[in-house]
Amino acid sequence: MPQEEGDEQPELLEKLTLLKWIFETREVLHRAVYDLLSERNDRYREMVITPYRLAGNEEKLAHASAFFAEDAEKRALAFANEVLGRTREFCAVVEENVVRGVEVQLSAFWDIAPPLCGLLDGVPVGSNPSSDDGGSGSGGSSQTARGRRRSLADFRIQIPQSEVVENPSYIDHPLQYFYSLLLHAEKSTYQFIESQTNLFCLLHEVNEAVLVARARVMEEERGGSKDDVESFKKEESQRLTDDLKEKVRVVQEQWRSALGERVGHVKERVGEWLLETGGWDESLEDRGVGSL
Repeated sequence: MPQEEGDEQPELLEKLTLLKWIFETREVLHRAVYDLLSERNDRYREMVITPYRLAGNEEKLAHASAFFAEDAEKRALAFANEVLGRTREFCAVVEENVVRGVEVQLSAFWDIAPPLCGLLDGVPVGSNPSSDDGGSGSGGSSQTARGRRRSLADFRIQIPQSEVVENPSYIDHPLQYFYSLLLHAEKSTYQFIESQTNLFCLLHEVNEAVLVARARVMEEERGGSKDDVESFKKEESQRLTDDLKEKVRVVQEQWRSALGERVGHVKERVGEWLLETGGWDESLEDRGVGSL
């Protein structure tokens, strides 16, 4: 479920983000150890080849220099592969949890979307009884038909007394309260979409880290030119970005088609009614999904 402000238990996104920070910090430590060992090897190399250089023994100097250069290349490649292995393992953990988290969010969304749609279908959208177009089209529910035959002038809602005390304007314009409920429903249900989107974005960041690690291995491997590596990184990065955009588009389309369009239509009609009857409050415009 979307996390409410003040929840004691952190949501999955926060846990995975913290885990990502820990992983990145650990990688910094791994790199620091590698750099220290490399520095130690460099000092040892100088200790070995300096006598050859001073003695003018070019053959042994070349042989020793080649040995240490090859050893440094092997160490760099081994370290790059170790980084890639750790990053892939971490990515697998994140992906598993993201898939599970998205499934939980989708399940929760579909638990509340149908009942909300049923309530919205019962809201009259006509300005007056004469605006009814007959409401006899086939395929519509009886509740929807009743909503079409009625008008907002006939629409009655119950407002808690505490809300009336806090907002006296509800007495003359009760649909202001209903509009606030629509806004709350819109924002609350859209949180399911935001949660999924944020999880996908986090997974995208980790996939990008895997890509960087793969490119580093290619750079360290013999025969891997920089141009080839850069081309590979560019193509793969674009593929990952396109995949993220498609996932976000799908979840947003699910919300829009399942609930968003209906909420928006009813909200628009209620807003028009409030404007026509002198009950519109400009501050209401800043509370919808568009302002998130």
